[in-house]
This record gives sequence, structure tokens and C-alpha cells, in this order.
Amino acid sequence: MNTLTLYNVDADDLIIKIKTIVEKTINQQKEILTMEVEFLTREETARILKIDLSTLYRWTTKGIISQYGLGNKRYYLRSEIEQKLLSNKLN
Repeated sequence: MNTLTLYNVDADDLIIKIKTIVEKTINQQKEILTMEVEFLTREETARILKIDLSTLYRWTTKGIISQYGLGNKRYYLRSEIEQKLLSNKLN
């Protein structure tokens, strides 16, 4: 168990800081829950990226792109694919 010792901290300031952190965390969670989640098939993902399925497989096994599965099906999150493209700006 970790212990935290505070010196010269006003109780009201501490309460305000804790409330701020909790409110920020709650708002972040609300944003995540309200986001529209769209899963793409392997074929849809490859078409969006304009790559072959074998390239998609290679990128997935190398960890470049994350996949999600249910049974024998594999899916990709559209938002993650778009974010990956945006984060790899060349100029």
C-alpha cells in the first residue's frame, strides 16, 4: 500500500484539485462513451488504405495497425485507422 504525506496543503485547495481531476476524468469517459464506433472488415480496411490484404496482414502482425476479433472474424476501428494516417504526416 502506497502512502502519501502532504505538508502545508490547504484542505480546501486539495478538495478543489481532487474535484477538478475527477470532473476531467468523468468528462473524458463521457466523450469516449458518446463516440460513434465503426468497425471495418479486413476488405474495407484494405480498400480505405489502398493496400492489398497481404500488406494489411503484415502491418497487423508487426503491430502497425491493431485488430479486434470475434470468433473467426477480424475487424479494425475506423477511428484508429484514420488516426494512424493523420499521425504519419510526412511534411
